[in-house]
Amino acid sequence: MRAAAANLLTTLLTTASVVICESARAQAGLTRQYNDSSQQSSADAARVSSTDLSALAAVYERAAGTVASQETGPALLILVSFSMPPASLVRLAEQARRVGAVLVLNGLKEDSLTATAQAVRQVFGAAGAPLQIDPRVFKHYGVTAVPAFLLRRASVSQPPCATEQCPADEYAMAVGDVSVGYALEQIAAVRPGWKPLTDTMRLQMEK
Repeated sequence: MRAAAANLLTTLLTTASVVICESARAQAGLTRQYNDSSQQSSADAARVSSTDLSALAAVYERAAGTVASQETGPALLILVSFSMPPASLVRLAEQARRVGAVLVLNGLKEDSLTATAQAVRQVFGAAGAPLQIDPRVFKHYGVTAVPAFLLRRASVSQPPCATEQCPADEYAMAVGDVSVGYALEQIAAVRPGWKPLTDTMRLQMEK
């Protein structure tokens, strides 16, 4: 059982870049901790329950599916944090699933895979929304408050722009503890040319 858990954990960390980007793993020291040759891998993985691992695996599958369906065209990212009220996170996760958006976290909860897996299961498990852990998004778009609703020209599968600060004409953003629908209205107000896209997304939420 422990070996199986370690293998699944290693697979998630080495292949699921959609869920946990390389910089986030390095920040928490996961590249070293969960190397196949490390004895600590099995011990730490065993402390993550099979339920928690299943939750992470399910999130990965949902995120991978979202990326596959949004290889081109704009993407809506909802930047969140576990410091937000759980009720707000659940509400946004449900709305993200309906509109086809991706939730983005700045890093692992308490720099711990175990804590992150448990939080994912408890907060996002029932909503079914895809989730990324990618601090680059926060840095390159200058996000300092959450929740933030980021509509960008680049697709979900593309990383943030290569520069430290993304060009302003490549994205639009709304910030505040509001619904996805309201955030899309605010984005359309500052970017009238994107209104057809935001209207389509809002209609998608109503289905």
